[in-house]
Amino acid sequence: MTPLLRARTEEIVTRIRRYSSASFKKQMAQRFGINTQYALGTPVTQLRLIAKSLPKPDQPLAEALWQTGSHEARILASLLADPKQMTREKLNAWVKDLNSWDICDACCANLFSKVKSPLQLAERWIKKEEEFTRFYLLSKSTRATRAPWSIKPSTGRFAALARKTPALPPRP
Repeated sequence: MTPLLRARTEEIVTRIRRYSSASFKKQMAQRFGINTQYALGTPVTQLRLIAKSLPKPDQPLAEALWQTGSHEARILASLLADPKQMTREKLNAWVKDLNSWDICDACCANLFSKVKSPLQLAERWIKKEEEFTRFYLLSKSTRATRAPWSIKPSTGRFAALARKTPALPPRP
């Protein structure tokens, strides 16, 4: 990472922290069931305002924000990433890092659904055991009627894939 990119990343994380609060972080966990282990407590509305003020796409910045491990920085990274620059290796690495449903949902809506072959991702990831990797398929199904690839969730390859999906084990 270049010194300039490091400085930009730190500045944006500082902006994210500026809008955070302990009470909102508590709400994230209690009201929404979000894993707040790496969260700062910043509302997504503020993250969207920050993203709006930045040039998009910005793949190097998105990758640097993702590397911070911060919950909110990862949601912001999904808004800034360039789907055309996301290789299979990068996508797999990001999916391995998913640890909360809302980061997964943001990545699905803002990035994974916009890569070259989103259905192929679903076909590959549905076989995985990790909860949030498999959650991608569920999230994709809820967006399918709005998706540019026009897959209806009850028909075609998508439905066959969903029928083959074993149920997730119950949470402890």
